[in-house]
Amino acid sequence: MPALVADPWVVEFQGTYYIGYTVSPSKSSPWQTAYATTTDWQTFTKHRIILPLGPSGTWDAVNTFRGAVTRIGDTYVFPYTR
Repeated sequence: MPALVADPWVVEFQGTYYIGYTVSPSKSSPWQTAYATTTDWQTFTKHRIILPLGPSGTWDAVNTFRGAVTRIGDTYVFPYTR
């Protein structure tokens, strides 16, 4: 169970709502982004971490969080903080 859940965002795609949120096993770094889905806002399915941490020494080795899906034209993008 994560010790921290924060920074939620929601995007709807073909009748399914994707709810992203920041998670951490403690109250500090590392932070990552996970998601859940729902079609009725009554039942939810938790899924996995969207972007796992990168290998040691890479730019995203410490954090991959606070992202949000945005639609630009017909393309969905996922900018996030590291």
